Amino acid sequence: MAPIGNQHAFCVDRLAYFFITQVQESAVVRIQGPIQLNDFSEPQPDLALLRPHPTNYRQAIPTALDVLLLVEVAHSSLKYDKEVKLPLYARHGIKEVWIVDVENNQIEIYTLPQTQGYLNQSYLRRGQYLVPTQLTQVKIPISALF
Repeated sequence: MAPIGNQHAFCVDRLAYFFITQVQESAVVRIQGPIQLNDFSEPQPDLALLRPHPTNYRQAIPTALDVLLLVEVAHSSLKYDKEVKLPLYARHGIKEVWIVDVENNQIEIYTLPQTQGYLNQSYLRRGQYLVPTQLTQVKIPISALF
């Protein structure tokens, strides 16, 4: 894997800040940690918002059922994230995925997973806000990411 660039790291840091300060006890914020999709697949998305868990996932790796939102920040990895990771997440029922496209200063939002991919796809740019479908108290200005 190519090293994470400055813009990539900046976006992950900013998203982590907004998530941590806004979700409070509503979710666990995981930064670049594994999500177990099956016995052979444990991707490490840039960020994940997880359902609260009594042990905060100390004794178990979260699964797709625990995921409220996955975020991939893409610069050089955009093609891989869209062609490999996104279909994998859909097949395992991850309800919402954001791809932060650093190169084009936009966010791609995917919802309603099916075995063939996501039914809903939308794009947001500067001047708009990101609001996770399952955590509507979170509101992130896109201008804060680019």
